[in-house]
Amino acid sequence: MENQKAMVKENGISGVSASSQSFGSKENVCWGWIFLLLGSCSFWGLFYAAMLSKLLPHFGNRIILAIHNIY
Repeated sequence: MENQKAMVKENGISGVSASSQSFGSKENVCWGWIFLLLGSCSFWGLFYAAMLSKLLPHFGNRIILAIHNIY
C-alpha cells in the first residue's frame, strides 16, 4: 500500500489509479471503432445520395427516386 502511495505522489495523480488513466484501454478502443464505423457509413451514405445517385438510371423504386431528386 505504501508503494502505491509513493507512486501516486511521484506521478502527481491524486485519488485516481494509474489503470484508469490509460488512454489505450479496451473500452476506449471499442468506442473509437464504433465512431469510426458510424462516421464512415454516414460519409458513404451521403456520398451515394449526393453523387452516385445522379449517375444511376431512373428506377421505379420510390425511395431511390426520392434520394435522386433531393440533391
